[in-house]
Amino acid sequence: MKVSISWLKRHVDLPEDAETIEKALTSVGLEVEGKEEPGKVYEKLVVAKVLTCEPHPDSDHLHVTTVNDGKETIQVVCGAPNVAAGQTVVLAPLGAELPTPDGKSIKMKKAKMRGVESFGMLCAEDEIGVSNDHGGIMVLDDKIPAGTPFVSLGYYDTTFEVNVTPNRPDALSHRGVARELAAKFNRPLKPLQYTLSEDSAEASSAIKLEVEPGCGCSRYVGRVIRDVKAGPSPEWLSKLLRSVGMSSVNNVVDITNFILMDIGQPLHSFDMDKLSGNTVRVRRARNGEKITTIDHKDHELTGNDLVICDGDRPACVAGVMGGVESEITETTKNVFLESAYFNPTIVRKQSKRLGIATDSSYRFERDIDFAMQAEADAYASALIQEVAGGKVLKGAVEYT
Repeated sequence: MKVSISWLKRHVDLPEDAETIEKALTSVGLEVEGKEEPGKVYEKLVVAKVLTCEPHPDSDHLHVTTVNDGKETIQVVCGAPNVAAGQTVVLAPLGAELPTPDGKSIKMKKAKMRGVESFGMLCAEDEIGVSNDHGGIMVLDDKIPAGTPFVSLGYYDTTFEVNVTPNRPDALSHRGVARELAAKFNRPLKPLQYTLSEDSAEASSAIKLEVEPGCGCSRYVGRVIRDVKAGPSPEWLSKLLRSVGMSSVNNVVDITNFILMDIGQPLHSFDMDKLSGNTVRVRRARNGEKITTIDHKDHELTGNDLVICDGDRPACVAGVMGGVESEITETTKNVFLESAYFNPTIVRKQSKRLGIATDSSYRFERDIDFAMQAEADAYASALIQEVAGGKVLKGAVEYT
């Protein structure tokens, strides 16, 4: 499992350097098999102040700037449309090397651009591995002094590849790993912090839950969130997911992935308006039933499979992957958020038979915390409300 130091710090204070943390993880039985420090390739980047910015005399899109890097004032030719005097920016000085998408790198050298000398480059976010944004140069807070090493600002994270043995499902989350480090360093584990505001309408008035006894679902909690605005995630969220190798999908789905990696509880979000009958049924599949999962693959189910149904149609392979027909998209307005405990053996067998292995199935197969479902659903609902708006209906529909 990949863990991020920045993410771990959300749960426990970690003033130690990466090497000390690595040794601590190994000493508590969480062997570190690899380490990534992407900031190292950007160590020569510095914060600079744009003092002047004038149009290039021989170009309609270039600008000639003077910038101070904390030691001296230099001239830099810049083609970004948003460059302006007074900005605090990221400077790649002479000698700095920037990696390129093809695996090579560009070394900053003195150059002439349309006859004007340039002694470095003002950087866009995609050029320095911060995001995919190439709309202009990165503009920083003016309070940051010129000459500050850019890598010291926290945009780059160190991550570890941790070998979590099958008997340690408690360590398949950042909170689980942080708990071990808190004990190792004899310091407290931070409480989960979130604020959930509930509407006066009851969740049970919007949707009905039915769980088939003995089907393999021992606990099921569902919350309803109305009037969300599905769209791009805020940078803090997409950045954390990127640090552990997960791509951003949209703000609602990203929160479910965040909760999975944060506290280890798999969740699934349904577009409520695509669920027929205002009813969610958890049951064994019927032989021959079919579902198209969100990876757009068709599967035929058997009576041994466990499914979540809308009305009477499978909408999700329990603990493995959701169906494409009820997935969250940019048009989603109302969300049903599932947090459940599914039998590990059932999840493992259907995951293997269907050829679908996911981060969620990996955790269900190893047995998640049976007491986590209600808080995980409340935690996720509060965060969805924070990043996507909407009204969380009062309470939850539950089975236990």
